Amino acid sequence: MNIPQGQLKMQILSINFGHDASLAYFSNGKLLEFLELERHTRLKHHSGIRKEYIDKFLESIDKNLSDIDLVTTAATQEWRFPHCREMNIRQGYSSRHEKLFPATKVWSSKNYFTLTGPDNYRDFEAKNLSYSMKLMADQDLNLSDNWLRKPGAFDLPFCEEPNPNKDRLKSVCDNFSANNEELNSYIQRHFIHPMVIEIGDITLPALHVDHHAAHANYAGYYSGGPSIIVTHDGGRPDHPFNSGGVYLYNPKSGLLPIASHNLFLGTLYDFMAKVCCVDTPGKLMGLSSYAIPSPKILQLADEIISIINDKIRVREGSLKSFEKEVLRPIAIKIIKISMQDINIKTRSVEKYNFSTAEASELSDECRIQIAANTQELIQHVFVKHIGNICLKIKEVLPELNKVFMTGGFALNCPTNSALNQSYSDLNFIPLPAVGDTGLSLGAAIAAIHFTKGAYNVDHLSDPLAAAFPPSTFDHNFCTIADNYKQIKFNSHEKLIQYIADKLKSGMIIGLHRGRSEVGPRALGHRSIIALAGIEKNRNLINQLKRREAWRPLAPICRIEDYNEYFSGDSESCTFMLTTSKVRDERLPAVTHVDQTARVQTISQSQNFTYDLLTKLKSSSVDPVIINTSFNCAGEPIVETLNDALKSAEKMSLNYLVSEETVFELIPKKH
Repeated sequence: MNIPQGQLKMQILSINFGHDASLAYFSNGKLLEFLELERHTRLKHHSGIRKEYIDKFLESIDKNLSDIDLVTTAATQEWRFPHCREMNIRQGYSSRHEKLFPATKVWSSKNYFTLTGPDNYRDFEAKNLSYSMKLMADQDLNLSDNWLRKPGAFDLPFCEEPNPNKDRLKSVCDNFSANNEELNSYIQRHFIHPMVIEIGDITLPALHVDHHAAHANYAGYYSGGPSIIVTHDGGRPDHPFNSGGVYLYNPKSGLLPIASHNLFLGTLYDFMAKVCCVDTPGKLMGLSSYAIPSPKILQLADEIISIINDKIRVREGSLKSFEKEVLRPIAIKIIKISMQDINIKTRSVEKYNFSTAEASELSDECRIQIAANTQELIQHVFVKHIGNICLKIKEVLPELNKVFMTGGFALNCPTNSALNQSYSDLNFIPLPAVGDTGLSLGAAIAAIHFTKGAYNVDHLSDPLAAAFPPSTFDHNFCTIADNYKQIKFNSHEKLIQYIADKLKSGMIIGLHRGRSEVGPRALGHRSIIALAGIEKNRNLINQLKRREAWRPLAPICRIEDYNEYFSGDSESCTFMLTTSKVRDERLPAVTHVDQTARVQTISQSQNFTYDLLTKLKSSSVDPVIINTSFNCAGEPIVETLNDALKSAEKMSLNYLVSEETVFELIPKKH
């Protein structure tokens, strides 16, 4: 496609319609605003889009629908587009596409098939509704068709290889290095599908971006230069790149697919979480540390690798056949091995109640062993398979040593650390919005590359600016603040001293400061904090948040103090997505049963938390504090001061710090 240089002087609204829905707005390549919808609607893992969400979002940046030149969209794999009745989405292109993209008709839909079904979730039986489907049914959302790439749609031969050989890689990498514009434009078209979206009485041209291409472009947004990108999540590998892939990324030309790795480890992990009667993969990860993996579990690794390489077998059939023919046989073998060799960490297990609300035919000890074996097996396969592909790429392009990790599987912290420990020549970097929250960002970046535009990343110089630009939204607006006693500090030093004293006396404190970070990890702006050296704080915080007592809590420390308390790579701990070994017994509230912690390191640029830790150290207190997300179980992280005060009172926190004000959480009025 012959797209004129400088064409991208565009206002782009980008929408993720799937779970963890989000909105982003780019003006001439610069991100103006980003919103995780769950923070606005207060619905955990918010799914689906209503017009009023878009209107409110645009209003916050003084924009409206008539300002928009292009909409970019993303969705959960094999989900159709859930939206309100004031919206309509249809396949194809419009006259406005032709103005934006010359030679539009060359850009056909031959690579895609249409996914259809019921018109809305009310047509499903209530008993068959998943949590996300129920959210969408409750919002009375309709469904528009989705378009999925056909198996064999790529006619670039390297794209469907789960583990390409070195010669094939060399050919691909030569094209990547040559920055062939015609080839790059052709490649980008494979990830993008034209459509039209009507929002109220406004009709807009739109581009739908493949799920994992959006994940990968999100990672590219942070790469700062040519890099390797790996994506993986819970999608089934029943067509190319549906469960993720390995890509090369160049800020000048965009994304180049290397391998549709054919992994189904995210889906298997989700499946085993249900077997173990825990409702999230994150809980399975925490549970896995309470047992020693069975030696025989790695016998299954070769079987999984064989299935991964046998792409035709995996891609045949429906969801039910995939579960029946692939997931269940592996799950049964994991359970069998686990039942034959139960080796739990008895002293640690005896401290907690591991029973679940959901009835299980398996004993608690067996469930714990299954969790440990699942983590060991999946981590081994992922590290070996992905590591080998990335090493081959580095042999061909030795200047590439950064591997950016995204997709929900990148939340598996022990696996992230194992990758870096196993491949010293590569730097594996998981990113904060690895889940589907980041899809709206990635979809917009894909469109910017497609139009040969450039994007601005100035705001990303702050390591905690995970996605957000400076915000115009007033997160401090509050209608209930006057119900609480407030202490206002006109001195930063006095505020720091006050909070340090409260922490030393054993208080649990909520932080609501500045703009929240993107993604599921609170990194000091929407956090609950307490001293890590007080053991009872762990049980107390888990109780207040209504979390299972056996689940670990994470710590924050200054980067210069890291090596005194932990061993590992301090540089990889910025986003709390790796694990580190705890050196001794000084930090009982954040030391997990396997003597690890999911550390966040901070530098002086994050001055409130950094100064607080410095004050603790000057008081001869270990300068490590608990950091857990500011939310009750089953709720999103708080966003506004109203949210923070309501949740803090609900959890019976002692104090809430919002900017330079401390709230004592004993209501003055009822």
